[in-house]
Amino acid sequence: MIRTRAHALFTKLCCHFFGTPSQILISLILPLSTLFAGETVQAHWEENPASWDSLDIEPTREEALSWYHSRRLDGHAEEVLPAPLPLRLALKHFPRAGAQPVLLVHGLSQNDRGLDSRLKQYSFARYLHAQGFDVWVGNLRNSGTPGFESETPPGPQHWTVEDYAIDDFPALVNYVADRTRQRPFLIGHSLAAWIMDGWLAGLEFNSHGIAVANPLRAAARRNRIQGIITVAGLYNLRWEHMLADWKRNPIENEADYYHSNYELELLARSEALSWIVPRLPSLPLNWIDSLVHLPLSSIPFIGHRLDRAYAKFSSHLIESPLFNLFYYAPNTDPEMVRTHVEDGMESISPKLLEQIANAYVCGRRSEYHPNSLGCEVPGYDYTQVRKDAVAMQVPQLLIAGDRDRLASAYQIENFGYEPARKTTRNVDITFRVMSGAGHLDILGGKNTEEEIFKPVAEWMQARH
Repeated sequence: MIRTRAHALFTKLCCHFFGTPSQILISLILPLSTLFAGETVQAHWEENPASWDSLDIEPTREEALSWYHSRRLDGHAEEVLPAPLPLRLALKHFPRAGAQPVLLVHGLSQNDRGLDSRLKQYSFARYLHAQGFDVWVGNLRNSGTPGFESETPPGPQHWTVEDYAIDDFPALVNYVADRTRQRPFLIGHSLAAWIMDGWLAGLEFNSHGIAVANPLRAAARRNRIQGIITVAGLYNLRWEHMLADWKRNPIENEADYYHSNYELELLARSEALSWIVPRLPSLPLNWIDSLVHLPLSSIPFIGHRLDRAYAKFSSHLIESPLFNLFYYAPNTDPEMVRTHVEDGMESISPKLLEQIANAYVCGRRSEYHPNSLGCEVPGYDYTQVRKDAVAMQVPQLLIAGDRDRLASAYQIENFGYEPARKTTRNVDITFRVMSGAGHLDILGGKNTEEEIFKPVAEWMQARH
């Protein structure tokens, strides 16, 4: 009897954390496949004739000039930082002459498609254009869809948050502000929140390639923008239920599960991955698209049957534990995910992934350093900018999803919102939680129009 009960409990726990046997099998055979059956949701704003020009408009390409600094990333400072090389970044512009400008910037391994989906009812950029804004979507280095690709630096794809915050992001902001002669609103998803904090701190490279905050630059930047909105922003890697605290604070229900990420914690602490990943030249993700679009229909005689079976089979993935790291099933439109995987994903810098893992291990966002050096190393601490009264003197709207297992609502509130609120009590800083939203579907889910697009537009309209 004891053995039977133990087996039942073990099975229940396995199914809770890893899925049912069928889900485990699917996750192993078809990881991250998103070609499921389902109907695309029709957004209400499409029905408004006033928005039709925003649906049909063809965006134009414009370019900002960034820089590529060839730096040592082995934990040692440069004797003298080499002269930087120019790097052209692409912006997708939805023009509305004289209107309030808005700059949208994507997150990790994403590009402009995350903010301007081919399924236009999920396009944040087109929605804001329909509300009367002059909209710009910026692509960071090595990102962009055809016609809107930003350049990629030569050599291995070894760049970090500092390269984005010191070179790429300022180039995009400066270009929009200079081009429009207005102060833009800035909207960022996921990793863009970390990048924005570096930008707000006035980070720059010193002569030895070390990131340092410049208070004068920080003050100037605060006066150059109207406000900041972050959606599912990465302010730390912490959850209400941590693996190290599993005995005292265990996962007991579904809500607890979505407020944890044991999988990511284990990966971040893996010594094998910590040794292998930083030594890779890049981490390409185009294999996911190839896997999603298996050419089964081309197989003679049985191809179409296999294709239909594949679609039904893979539909279960949306509920699998592997998949819900990125999406919350009830808010997810299958067609939106399929198109996003097709043209919305970019390769990842191994050094950047190491920097994110270090943030978890060390408990704070810090300047890049090799994980082999541990946590007690000198370098810029990004947690300081949220406590900087000068840098935080700008209106901010921080949005979280309560089913986001990557950028949890807990860490956005406690490491993004609360430090800034306590530092600048009289400044306009708002924290908002979207119910039933995961990390990626928060920007392209069934309820995104009412819960994200509309409130963000109204927040900006009240402040310009």
